[in-house]
Amino acid sequence: MSTPNRPSRTLMAIMAHPDDVEFTSAGTVARWCAQGGTAYYVIATSGDKGGQEGYTPQELAALREREQREAARVLGVKDVFFLRLPDGLLQATPELSQQLAHLLSEHRVDVVLTWDDLSSHLDHADHRNIGLAVRQVVCAARDGRPSTSEREGKGVEPHCVTALLLVGSQNPNYFVHIGRFLEKKVDAILCHRSQVGGQSREDMMKRFRGLSRVVHHLAARLACRGGLVERFTLLLMTSTPGASAEMLLGAGTCWRSARVPAPAPSSQRRTPCRQDVISHMLSSTPDRPCVNIV
Repeated sequence: MSTPNRPSRTLMAIMAHPDDVEFTSAGTVARWCAQGGTAYYVIATSGDKGGQEGYTPQELAALREREQREAARVLGVKDVFFLRLPDGLLQATPELSQQLAHLLSEHRVDVVLTWDDLSSHLDHADHRNIGLAVRQVVCAARDGRPSTSEREGKGVEPHCVTALLLVGSQNPNYFVHIGRFLEKKVDAILCHRSQVGGQSREDMMKRFRGLSRVVHHLAARLACRGGLVERFTLLLMTSTPGASAEMLLGAGTCWRSARVPAPAPSSQRRTPCRQDVISHMLSSTPDRPCVNIV
């Protein structure tokens, strides 16, 4: 995040549905933008299976896109890109990889925020598949492997991002304080009127204060810091992780990095892959969990 000593950076949240970012990470996005960073959204589907009665799928998709744009404006997001893929049927296809590679390259993205596809906590296939698609693209660029676009001669310049912020992780290692931005988070969520019904702002503020403090209880025990938090797994994609973490995301109480594993073939994928990464992170500090709070 940008500070007087750090240049402005670009974050791109790549999620499956409208409202995914707001419920999981809106405080972090608001903080990023308030500190001088640039943020973009990429929403893979338009949420036309969102369960709202009285609308055709096309009408609901158009409504949810309007709600997402409104929520993004509340947080300070620069632009929202809708890929308009089928809701509930999202797959990590070469075509999706090509679209993501183009967006990452065009906007010179530093940090990508997406779902953790290896988490057993995710019960929605769209969430897992968008996370997998993102990881395939960023790992190909990091490892110097040709992307689908390059193999097909589409001329997309490979772009290496600095870090992944993964939501929905079983073992988060990065906690972002959002106390000053909780009201913006709630206001952004309330923009999704088709999804939140008649919930009041006051009730939602109470709800998120309670949920965030449950998460914060662990963070406070480890770091002796106060406030409301959103939690992530932070994986650095650079060859100099210590320097990049300090420059990009700020110093914390404890930070140990691990390179993100390349996606395995679908027949070999297993949930413990993420645990392997976390175990590597913790092995260098066996007496202290790997946590960073900013």
